[in-house]
Amino acid sequence: MLISENDVRLPVDTICIDEKAAMRLVIDHLTLQGHKEIGYIGEYSSDVRYRAYLEVMRERALPVRDNHVKRGKERFELGGYLRAKELIQEPDASKVTAVVACYDQVALGALNAFLEAGVQVPTDISVVGFDNIILNDYLPIQLTSISSPTEQLSSLAVKLLMANIKEGENHVVQNVSLLPRLIVRDST
Repeated sequence: MLISENDVRLPVDTICIDEKAAMRLVIDHLTLQGHKEIGYIGEYSSDVRYRAYLEVMRERALPVRDNHVKRGKERFELGGYLRAKELIQEPDASKVTAVVACYDQVALGALNAFLEAGVQVPTDISVVGFDNIILNDYLPIQLTSISSPTEQLSSLAVKLLMANIKEGENHVVQNVSLLPRLIVRDST
């Protein structure tokens, strides 16, 4: 059994979140608010979400500007902080009105960088993360985030595991993709 954000299909039961559907929720939410210049902040190990960002931006005929996409090897808050600092230093940074972060901890680092630079969230820039971490409830600016259906995921994982044990070699491998939901808060 594998529970992952990875899009690799293996010969074992896998459960993942539909990253492209998640990114559609994010991009559609931002465009409904009037955003057209939507940047991306992430790390190289979150390529599934980066590819989903690129695909959905193209589907929606929105521009993807290389200088508005900031990715690096640093992870978590440090990665988000450094990538946001890089974005802020771009000559046309003021054109970016929203940023998608590959996950919430990266978004938190970006929020700190924006705060330091005097960039107001959400007045000057909207920020969206992924994973809906519990820390969101304790932030001065609560983060809009994609939430995974954890109860459904847990229940399904147990059912697949029990089926695998019961059926043994006759078990048919399942590759399940679950739909997330967008939790809208103060950062957009």
